[in-house]
Amino acid sequence: MTYMEQFPTAEAYVLHRITHGKGVISKDGLVQLAKEHHVPISNFWSKNEIAEFLMETIGVESLADACEQMGVSSYSFQQKFGISGIDVKLLANRGMLKTTGKGRFSVHGEPHYAPLYSVMQFYLLTPELVHEFLKEVQHDELF
Repeated sequence: MTYMEQFPTAEAYVLHRITHGKGVISKDGLVQLAKEHHVPISNFWSKNEIAEFLMETIGVESLADACEQMGVSSYSFQQKFGISGIDVKLLANRGMLKTTGKGRFSVHGEPHYAPLYSVMQFYLLTPELVHEFLKEVQHDELF
């Protein structure tokens, strides 16, 4: 089972990243987001409860967009759609994949950053559609 297969829906993935990820969004950030969208919340709610309520009221896409470092790695796209890292970059460069931020990772103790791509696209795109996009891009490059 791949990492992303643990999360059958965008909602499950976004909630996991908010409640278990570091640097995605703080509880104060969620409270501010609720205020911006005029969503009433209780001061006694946990970070998880606020995130779930916001997801229900403003939607998973809006909640994901408000979070820093919220996205899916190129590797996850490669695994799900059977494409290469070059294909993922090509789709992003052509505007077919939305880049949502950068994920930090370490190599030999030094920080490096890699693009993160849209959570919603990861869950909504089909392998057929991704391969169709790639065929169009490859056809365009020939002419």
